[in-house]
Amino acid sequence: MEDNPGLIYCNGVDATTGNYLVDPMSFSELLMLAQGRVMKPECVYVSHPLATKGMLGAFGLEMEDLSSSGWGVMFEPGLPEEVRKALGPLLDLRRRQSGDLYKEIDILSGETLDDLLRRHASIPGHTDPEKLPYYLMLVGNPESTPFFFQYRLGIDHAVGRLDLENTDAYAAYAESVVRNEGVQRTKPGSLSFFAPANLGDPATRMSANHLAAPLADIFKAKKKDWQVKTLFKELATKSALLDTLQKDQRPDILFTASHGLGCSNGVPDQRERQGALVCQEWRPFYHGSVGTDMVLSAHDVASLSLDGMIGFHFACFGAGTPALDDFFIGSNETTPARLAPSAFTALLPQRMLARGALAVIGHVERAWATSFSTRGIHSYTGVFRDILLAIANGCPLGHAVKHFNQRWAAMSLPLVEYQKKLQRKETVNEQEFLNTWVTYHDARNYAVIGDPAVRLVP
Repeated sequence: MEDNPGLIYCNGVDATTGNYLVDPMSFSELLMLAQGRVMKPECVYVSHPLATKGMLGAFGLEMEDLSSSGWGVMFEPGLPEEVRKALGPLLDLRRRQSGDLYKEIDILSGETLDDLLRRHASIPGHTDPEKLPYYLMLVGNPESTPFFFQYRLGIDHAVGRLDLENTDAYAAYAESVVRNEGVQRTKPGSLSFFAPANLGDPATRMSANHLAAPLADIFKAKKKDWQVKTLFKELATKSALLDTLQKDQRPDILFTASHGLGCSNGVPDQRERQGALVCQEWRPFYHGSVGTDMVLSAHDVASLSLDGMIGFHFACFGAGTPALDDFFIGSNETTPARLAPSAFTALLPQRMLARGALAVIGHVERAWATSFSTRGIHSYTGVFRDILLAIANGCPLGHAVKHFNQRWAAMSLPLVEYQKKLQRKETVNEQEFLNTWVTYHDARNYAVIGDPAVRLVP
């Protein structure tokens, strides 16, 4: 969580000032946020312990086989009919694969997840595909179908969100998934790692040295038949990343670890720039707006062919932005700060999907080093390792990322216990509490953008 023993760094760069999106904080400052605001009853996010056995389902259920686990699509209220038609080829494919366990579900206006589960005779903590399929694709924006709806559903199901710019983009995505389904590769699998270590920046130095580099070494050792390319530190420039994404070099999997670009609430181009990947060209504290030459944005991929690729981005706002601040940074005593006029999905993964990518794993809200560094363990890459290896071995993407969902569910239980102790004014281990609080939100906020059942053929 920290590189400088006296300061805690949060991922993210402010698009306007070019400085950190959130100033590095002392332990005591962040602790005050956690204890003084989030844990107040009117602000608490954890209302009950979540099940930690989300990968368990009905007896005999084969999670990676759609004919056993099922596949369903959930349409946001009021979704235009032309979007459903545009998705027709993808829906027909999943219907054939899932048989009787295929479902199309209309989310009702104002319906909560608990309401929807009751409507389908399903309960939290157990997966029964005859009630509700294991693989579920939400079609709609996070304002009508909130991110938290997706997070909670992801405890027991493999969930992805499809939220694209227009009908043509939905049609292009459906065609891409169908075109790539089950296609055998004619060359070895390939994985490209991209991780800047910006000069004078502890946050990217940590993610490059303690996340991306160890992951690359592990993957090379485990998957000797795969081609692995690394763009680390001074090699992690925007031009090098764009070269990697050209058709003749495009990898099957692109893993990036960097700052994500952030814009203040109300900035006119917030939706266009938020979540762009900050490259090696950026320097902290240079005092100026972040130029287009420093980031990979949605504009940069609009003309690329990303057919059949999967993206995995460790970056602030890489998957989306909620309307309200999950960490209460800049909030008053009772109300979380507003990050945006309304919640939205990041434009970069939207454009990537429209250009043929199968899916993107990204982070909603700010990303923290607790994803790979926890108290007493400076570099823990096991979760990321298992996800990457599962994807490379042909596991459906939504099932592969269940490791994040499981970690979130596991962290909720001790957080509830800390909440009870704080409310009773009992003494708690402040270091352990703060690590639990940040890790809980950080693990929760990973999300799949795209169909959760897409997979690479091993």
